[in-house]
Amino acid sequence: MKPKNFGVIVRTAAEGKNTAELYEDLGNLVNIWNTVQQNLRGAVAPTKIFSEQNKTNSILRDLLSADYNRIVTNDKNIYNETKNYIQKIAPEKAEIVNQAQGNVFDMMGITKQVKGSFGKTVTHSTVAPILL
Repeated sequence: MKPKNFGVIVRTAAEGKNTAELYEDLGNLVNIWNTVQQNLRGAVAPTKIFSEQNKTNSILRDLLSADYNRIVTNDKNIYNETKNYIQKIAPEKAEIVNQAQGNVFDMMGITKQVKGSFGKTVTHSTVAPILL
């Protein structure tokens, strides 16, 4: 499966993936590498030849697991980027991405929890949202 003259590091996120999914991911990475090589040809410094994923997608790449059942943001651009990224890496989870109207902290009860933490007792919450 490993292309000639390439090394491969398999991340823990690959656990449970089938061979076809791993092969597709490896193919995408090889395509990115080829694009970088092509962008280098004739490039005159300073020139951006490659751009890493945005912070949101980097977090999802590292932390997304089967336990995630909801991702909420009130930013339209982040919503679209996140939805597209999830559709690429885990299409079965695309429906967990939601766009909220208004203050997400209020909607998820986080503001109330933070204010409650300033009292004498702290109540336990079962909500562990990812807010983007």
